[in-house]
Amino acid sequence: MDRREAIIKMNANRDKHATITVVYVRPDGSRLSVPATPGKTVFRYTDQRNQSVVEETRDYLVTAELLSFEPERGDTIVEAGLVYQVAAPNQEPLWRWHDSFRICRRIHAKLIGEA
Repeated sequence: MDRREAIIKMNANRDKHATITVVYVRPDGSRLSVPATPGKTVFRYTDQRNQSVVEETRDYLVTAELLSFEPERGDTIVEAGLVYQVAAPNQEPLWRWHDSFRICRRIHAKLIGEA
């Protein structure tokens, strides 16, 4: 088994055993239920006043083929009655590839309220 096959298998196992179902909502109101693995990213940076800032995002690992689009500003994710807006601090990208073969996306989000 080569490395790509191993990552595909690992992602399939994650989707099967370590996910919850979330609802991905686009600004036009379209909704898609997808399996996602919750996680977090801690961002550390220096702001304009030269202050050290630490911000944490709620992340969702989603197999790329399950989303036929790239996550964008204005998108939201609903998890267990809570609404998270796709967002990242300090002009960081809203999402990153979770693996080198672009099989899974890591989507950053911030809690904005309740559904």
